[in-house]
Amino acid sequence: ELFAVYISMLPNGIADYTFAVKMAALIVFILYLVGTLVITLSSSPSTLAAHATLLEVLPAMGLEEIAAPMALFVGIGGIGMAMAWVLPPAVGLVQCLRHTQILPFLHHVSSWGVPTTLIAIQT
Repeated sequence: ELFAVYISMLPNGIADYTFAVKMAALIVFILYLVGTLVITLSSSPSTLAAHATLLEVLPAMGLEEIAAPMALFVGIGGIGMAMAWVLPPAVGLVQCLRHTQILPFLHHVSSWGVPTTLIAIQT
């Protein structure tokens, strides 16, 4: 979904993209399943409330020393998630605008290929 605009540039685009999406869905499912099972099986029902988050459960399990690094990784992941929602529409729009002469100031990209004008407008 995120970078589907590049499918036409790949030699076997549709098949590769479909395979990548299926593999990503499988990996996410397995990671969520394993994570949920580990938390459920390693904690007692009294420490695991329905609304408890992983950072609340870790100290109850005697793993408070990994709670701070885990919170840092969750924060970094949040930035990555935000970029996954902000960047693809702008990249897709730049690809479409390259084939037209409409609004040439929106065509600007940085030296890294980031559509800076569109991201500034989007934010």
